Amino acid sequence: MFTDGVTEAPAPDGDEFGSPRLADLLRAHRDQPLEEIIETVLDAVAQWSGPIDAYDDVTLVLARVSSRRLRTS
Repeated sequence: MFTDGVTEAPAPDGDEFGSPRLADLLRAHRDQPLEEIIETVLDAVAQWSGPIDAYDDVTLVLARVSSRRLRTS
């Protein structure tokens, strides 16, 4: 889950960070610990925006689903 402040973060030229860029980052780093993925995304958004201050909240919540099957008795 993420707020629009992630995907709508503007670059100095006005282009938005965008959902495809976020999805690519998440796929590329999917095997990292969740905390590292969050830092990677937040760093990428900050680099994208450059000197522009965030005008909107930037929130990212990640969860990982285990493929292990639960046994019930």
